[in-house]
Amino acid sequence: MFTIGAECSRCGEVYPPDNILTVCPKCGGAFLFQYDLAKVAGKVSKRDLENREDTFWKFRELLPLSSPNNIVSLGEPYTPILQFQRGNKAVSKSF
Repeated sequence: MFTIGAECSRCGEVYPPDNILTVCPKCGGAFLFQYDLAKVAGKVSKRDLENREDTFWKFRELLPLSSPNNIVSLGEPYTPILQFQRGNKAVSKSF
């Protein structure tokens, strides 16, 4: 919903967010999804997040979804989102 691109963690190649890819076709690296965080902040408040159930989908705006209608849940547990530094830019990643 707020994804702006998918960057390969190995080679740095950037792909459009609407491509259905599981790994980088160039090198097989995993993707780091890029988001428009200003748009997320404009649509979702901290209070909204605090009021949501602690499940995998709590931070759904920071997942590569084209629509919330595409969510299928099997009762996945909560997964925190952590920020780490790569080079000189911060990257958000879910573990």
